[in-house]
Amino acid sequence: THDQVEAMTVGQRIALMNQGKLQMVDTPYRVYNRPANIFTAKFIGSPSTNILNADWADGCLHVLGQKVRLPECWNRVVERSGETQLCLGIRPEHIQLSAGAVENGLTGRLRYVEDYGNKRGAYISLGGEEVVCMCDRLPCAPGGTVSFRLESGRIHLFSRTTTDSLGYPDEVEEVPEDWDGSELACEGVSA
Repeated sequence: THDQVEAMTVGQRIALMNQGKLQMVDTPYRVYNRPANIFTAKFIGSPSTNILNADWADGCLHVLGQKVRLPECWNRVVERSGETQLCLGIRPEHIQLSAGAVENGLTGRLRYVEDYGNKRGAYISLGGEEVVCMCDRLPCAPGGTVSFRLESGRIHLFSRTTTDSLGYPDEVEEVPEDWDGSELACEGVSA
């Protein structure tokens, strides 16, 4: 099927293809939570996963002119990969907005909001890029400053060169299927 919703709801295993090449084969749950590459991360889910260029330097992730220190478990993944030019992936539904700036978070301007009834789509300008967030409530009106932290169990790092996932820290638990929305972190440290 070409319909991702149909594949995710009726499939027990999904083989995801792009231009005749196999991208990933796994359960719908793992395809969504542990995508093998940027194509998989962007194809599965609506709205699509936010993909932001990032660089790795001085033990920090530099994302669109902002610096974020990741927990040590993620540092080991990046160091093992040998990659310095990365892409950060974060799904719109995994972003929790706060008003103003937060320490060790990404900060931008809330440009506009789309009301879907049960959710709101918040569109944030971040270093010249647009980040989409799906949320229940908004911390401020459009035009205001918002920020969000990168939750350890909810981010994805990809090589900018190959577009493949760098993998995931052993310490970061895979998100359980009955996840209640509480933050996951490695070694008890929040990102």
